Amino acid sequence: MPHTALNSPHTRPYTTFSQELASLSRDLIIIAVLSVLFLLDITLNLFGVKIDFLQNVWLQLILAGIIQTYVIIRFVRILKNNAVNSDILVTLATVIAFLLGVYNGFFVLNIEVSTKMSKLFFETSAIVSAAGMFGKYLQYVALSQTNDVIDRLQNIAPKTAHVRRLSDEIDIPTENIKVGDTLIVHSGEKIPADGVILNGLTSVDEFMITGDSLPVAKQQGDRVIGSTISKLGTFEMRAEKVGDDAALSQIIRVINEAQCSKSTLQKQAESTYKVFVAIAIIASTIALLGWWLLGKDVNRALTSMVSVLVVVCPCALIRASNGSTAAGILKAAQNGVLFRDSEHFHATSKIDTILLDKSGTITKGTPEVIEVIAFNGFFEEEIITFAAAAEKNSKHPIARAIYSHTQPNIIMGGLSEATVRSAENEFVALHSSQHGFIGSSLPPTEAFEAVAGLGICAVIAGGRTVLVGNRGLMRESRIDFKQYEKVLVELEMHGKTVILVAIGGKAAGIIALADTLKESTHDAINTLKKLCIDIYMLTGDSKHTSNTIGKLVGIKNIIAEVVPESKVNGIVKLRASGKTIAMVGDGIKDSKALQAANIGISIGVGTDILSKMSDITSIRDELSSIPFAIELSRVVVKKIKRNTLCICVYNLFCMAVAALGLFHPIYAGVLAAFFSAMLVKNSISLRKFGA
Repeated sequence: MPHTALNSPHTRPYTTFSQELASLSRDLIIIAVLSVLFLLDITLNLFGVKIDFLQNVWLQLILAGIIQTYVIIRFVRILKNNAVNSDILVTLATVIAFLLGVYNGFFVLNIEVSTKMSKLFFETSAIVSAAGMFGKYLQYVALSQTNDVIDRLQNIAPKTAHVRRLSDEIDIPTENIKVGDTLIVHSGEKIPADGVILNGLTSVDEFMITGDSLPVAKQQGDRVIGSTISKLGTFEMRAEKVGDDAALSQIIRVINEAQCSKSTLQKQAESTYKVFVAIAIIASTIALLGWWLLGKDVNRALTSMVSVLVVVCPCALIRASNGSTAAGILKAAQNGVLFRDSEHFHATSKIDTILLDKSGTITKGTPEVIEVIAFNGFFEEEIITFAAAAEKNSKHPIARAIYSHTQPNIIMGGLSEATVRSAENEFVALHSSQHGFIGSSLPPTEAFEAVAGLGICAVIAGGRTVLVGNRGLMRESRIDFKQYEKVLVELEMHGKTVILVAIGGKAAGIIALADTLKESTHDAINTLKKLCIDIYMLTGDSKHTSNTIGKLVGIKNIIAEVVPESKVNGIVKLRASGKTIAMVGDGIKDSKALQAANIGISIGVGTDILSKMSDITSIRDELSSIPFAIELSRVVVKKIKRNTLCICVYNLFCMAVAALGLFHPIYAGVLAAFFSAMLVKNSISLRKFGA
């Protein structure tokens, strides 16, 4: 699957993890096989059966020596990689046990006696090494489950694509797709690249990318994401993003980068780990000296020392923290939510205030012209035509709505270029005859200026100045709309967005637009309230319009008539009051506000993941992604803190018990291995969370 950039640096963390798991599995098999003889000897001794061959000091020395060599090599290899080495205590304990075995076998007792001695401590060195490695293996297996999502993502892309070459349809490998190629997708097939539908209708299953379980209807002009499935109908599309630019590659890249980052919480876990390592070494030394001062032999003293070193498992602190974080990030990705890094993932749990941009966040961001009112001798056709001419160079949703209202309503799919051109010419002729504009449906624009947060100022052919915007723009231009205030307020009380139009320095008319609430808005806002989060709505609309929409969706805190600069100032003031702010917008026109907040959230980015990447990015254009991300972060952070407390209590309790000589090193090693593995498994378990 070349187009997912599997060989790029962004996938190396996953590859390294897989290689480490394979290496660990190989070493564990070797150590387990060599430890079988020690386990057999111990088991037979429990039933009073002794086999001289199994108790031979030379045999035990060789077997334990091979095992110890593997343990030390792994320890040194990890140390060279500058990784936090969770094997230090087990390695230290097994080295001490091995040296004690050498001491018992060759210095304390004579060879004849030692060849029949079953407890030389070589068996402790071997079995504790095997138990420690088995515990680590179980942890890696548990953690590998969090990489299944990446594994599935890397393997969902189709291998071939149908490409139109002249009039023929041919199959090519997906790695040979180029930007601009016309692709044909049949019912039931995977879409081979990101692009836009040229003609045809379909219903697309985007679950693997966005987490949305319901198919999404698509038609001509709609964008589709590579590797999603066309469930119904055949369509043609133009490939726009391939290779590393494709959405799937970007998702894998973001997930890997987020998993490789370290948050403050994870760094604290590493610091706590180091403290526990020091405590364990000190406690084991105290146990050694304590038993020796009590007059016990060196074997008893060293047994307690080794037990203390083996029974503690501070490494679980790091693995539980990293495992929970990785599982959370992947769970979010499964539901179409991407986190920039681990720090922002954990910080999301602290959000107590959310600012929602109205257009495109609460509403669909596709307003439509509902009504045009003209006065002062102007006609409705003039108002909308001059406004469209002024707005045609703007990318603002309201500007696009006004401009689109003047364009011919033609569906391109299935029509020839000649037919489309003919329809456009008829539209041009109609407007030319009505308004005297020659050669275009709209008069040409001689000058154009966008006034941030207020509107548009343009000079139309013939030198006529046209202003299109809100009350603020008209006040600055000293154009009086006061006599029409009653009409404006009435429209706004019904939730309409009102745009004022002035032509030639005179109040000319009003354009009323309406936007549609997103289907998930009500449920998302109710969920945010249940999470005890204060919600603010930011909008450039008037107070009347804003209050009406606020009542519809249940938001009481309204900040109306804002320009981009005032959004940033408002966020700064809220942060200064001690609130943890999340700003939700589209990632482009709200970029400064997103950066000013503690957490910036962009939604509905589609395939433009990297260009619109914020602290949190939702691929789906649904507000429901926001409470999902917050609740997920809170669950994971709570789990990390609970597990940290559990690990600390376990380590302190077991160190005390082992120091008192109540744990044999073998039992201590097995207990530590299974405790650590089960804790990690619990840390990454998020199956009960969300959908």
